[in-house]
Amino acid sequence: GLMFYGFHADHSSVVPGIQNLWIYEGFMPHGIAGLVACLSVVVFAFGGIEIIGITAGESQDPKTTLPKAINAVPVRILLFYVLTIFVL
Repeated sequence: GLMFYGFHADHSSVVPGIQNLWIYEGFMPHGIAGLVACLSVVVFAFGGIEIIGITAGESQDPKTTLPKAINAVPVRILLFYVLTIFVL
């Protein structure tokens, strides 16, 4: 069924590209609330707590490396999830 839909769908109505950031009332037309709602789902899906747990268990000095790992999780989420929205 998916192959039938993919081959026979009208793809001319939606064109991917950077122009989609400015059409349809501009970039983030409903404000920052949509981004915040999306970020909460991404944080849950990312599951960065396991990275922090592994770092704490295998570290020589967890008092210095654990805060670095905790601070790296939001940066990675922004890098891999939020900033890739600009590419799409």
